Amino acid sequence: MLAKDTDRTNAKIFELTTVKTSQAGPADRLRWNAWDASFPPVQDCGLCSTLGVAGLPSGLAFLFAGHGRFSDARNKIYASRRGGLVATTFDGEPAISIADGSSFVTFEIDPLDADWEVVGYMPSLVGTWSPSNLKLEVSFDDGGHWSVISPVALHYVTHSSDPGRRRLRVTLYNLTSSRPVLSKLIEVLDEDGGALEDRFVIRYNAPAEPKALYLNRDGTVELDGTVAP
Repeated sequence: MLAKDTDRTNAKIFELTTVKTSQAGPADRLRWNAWDASFPPVQDCGLCSTLGVAGLPSGLAFLFAGHGRFSDARNKIYASRRGGLVATTFDGEPAISIADGSSFVTFEIDPLDADWEVVGYMPSLVGTWSPSNLKLEVSFDDGGHWSVISPVALHYVTHSSDPGRRRLRVTLYNLTSSRPVLSKLIEVLDEDGGALEDRFVIRYNAPAEPKALYLNRDGTVELDGTVAP
């Protein structure tokens, strides 16, 4: 509740602070502090939001019913739902997701510059997602050509600048029953004709019958009779 003020020449500044009941223990309650600003009041309402990791919303946003030049402060505070890209956690680590009130949200990862022309690309996403609630679009010529790719398959690049400049666009969809959560992105960019001595090489004696050699994402290697992409 905002205290009414008879002085209408200055606006008010409000700050949400923690209050300790004892010096030894942690803060256990919150309190609004208010003081006069150095500028005149306006009719626009004040806005306050609870923010999370990297400035993303993680809770409710609160809207004050402000006061005009010739009226006292209104003693109402309204709460609104968060929207768009929001902060959350996955296995105890910072993560992002889509808000309950949003149907989809699109954002772009920071660009990445390779030292060569990119011919292969493999992204790996840590979190919970499915092909129905997540879409990836990638470009290797700084946005000249975009391709929709799968986050579980190798993408053969057909248009890359030299050196390649990777731009990655992510779209999250809210399907009500399932919402994607992303905590980390791991990328593998491949070049054509790279020297083998600069890479990890696996050598093994091939069996007589056709076998597929799989290198799993957890680092284990296995042979399988089924050859599949």
